[in-house]
Amino acid sequence: MYRVRFFAMLCGTAAALQMGLHSFNAAEGKCACPGGPPNKNCGAVVLQSNADVNRFLKMDGGKPCTTLGSLTIQSFSLSAAALAKMTPLKAVCGTVTIQQITTGTLEGLNNLEYIGGSFTMQQNSFPWSSKALTDVTALNKLAFVGGALFVKQNDGLNKNKLNAAFANTLVEGAKSMQNGAKPGTNIVPNDYVCPGATSAPTPSPTTPPTEAPTPAPSDVFATPSPTPCAGDGCSIFEDPHIIVFDGQQISLLRSPSLDDQYVDLVRQNLLGQEMWLVRNRLVNIQARFLPEEDVPTENLFMKEFAVGGQFLKGNKLIVGPLNGKVTWNGQDILAEQTSNFKAGELIDAKRHVDSSLVEDMSKRAPGIDIHLPLGVKLTVNRQPNHVNVHMAMPPLAGGQDGLCGNYNGNPEDDALELILKNRDPTVDPSDSLFHS
Repeated sequence: MYRVRFFAMLCGTAAALQMGLHSFNAAEGKCACPGGPPNKNCGAVVLQSNADVNRFLKMDGGKPCTTLGSLTIQSFSLSAAALAKMTPLKAVCGTVTIQQITTGTLEGLNNLEYIGGSFTMQQNSFPWSSKALTDVTALNKLAFVGGALFVKQNDGLNKNKLNAAFANTLVEGAKSMQNGAKPGTNIVPNDYVCPGATSAPTPSPTTPPTEAPTPAPSDVFATPSPTPCAGDGCSIFEDPHIIVFDGQQISLLRSPSLDDQYVDLVRQNLLGQEMWLVRNRLVNIQARFLPEEDVPTENLFMKEFAVGGQFLKGNKLIVGPLNGKVTWNGQDILAEQTSNFKAGELIDAKRHVDSSLVEDMSKRAPGIDIHLPLGVKLTVNRQPNHVNVHMAMPPLAGGQDGLCGNYNGNPEDDALELILKNRDPTVDPSDSLFHS
């Protein structure tokens, strides 16, 4: 069954709750990453072997990191004994992904209290894994997830196990959990204290938060739309969600506003196609959307995006995931976790661990900050197999269109149906930046 999750957007520093069962004041940054962003030695960590764990234990000047930029655990060869050595880890400022592991348990993550971005735990059972994940009690201390929580395709975990593991977890973003499980059941809103804080957050005197309703037990998740704040940029993230320049929030999965005919139209338009994100006479930004391997095909992810057009004077930037490349005119750039690239006045790019989280630009995460002509700025979070991007720019002369909308100040004319039916965002092969 199709799942749709609409994400709340952040207008300045006033945070709108995203599908939360409990409310708190995020405007004062009470749930910032404990201890601040990680140092340069403790950025993105990928655990695929026992040797990777041993490297983690010496990453911070011969000591283990207590705070990371992001964490991916994905391997058949990582042993439970090696994972058990991860106990020094207390916080991950960005995203966490746990998939296709054979440890059977998450022992080692017992002291993990904070995840600033999304948390995905999936495909930890047959046929993706030879040994099912059956014990997640190590997550009992996890108090905060700043993005979305996705738990699916873990056949060794029933509703009771999941409810027990996530009972003390406040989730800011959307929640999609198998077996009807719900996080945060032990949380008392007025008593909630963010990890690292010494007292409960004080409600804002000007914009008190409103408790979001508990969603009905179904596979359709929706959040009431906040008042749009045009000009904050366009964000494309996860499977996939788009916040257009004018503030309209659209998901490319099924929603109550899309009947089966439109769902088919979405699939036909996006699957394996190159799509316009921004189409302007000077600025061209295109993307490819494909499903993740072994993930239901209704879940499409942005595999890579390309930037070109007259404003780059014939040059071309292509950004792929962590298992891919970032290239400028076909040449690899930004290959190291901490690196820079500049080409005259055309591009100034920095890859580092203290960028912003695309889902919530007020939070820090490893990423790439790219400055281009005409005030175009890109913030990129590269995941193992896909890419999330936030694009900021002024409205472009001569008008613009694409999946990021027409940027005319009216969010109502950027509904998904209108973009697909009336303003075909499919890239003609002759205009492709990927093949030129």
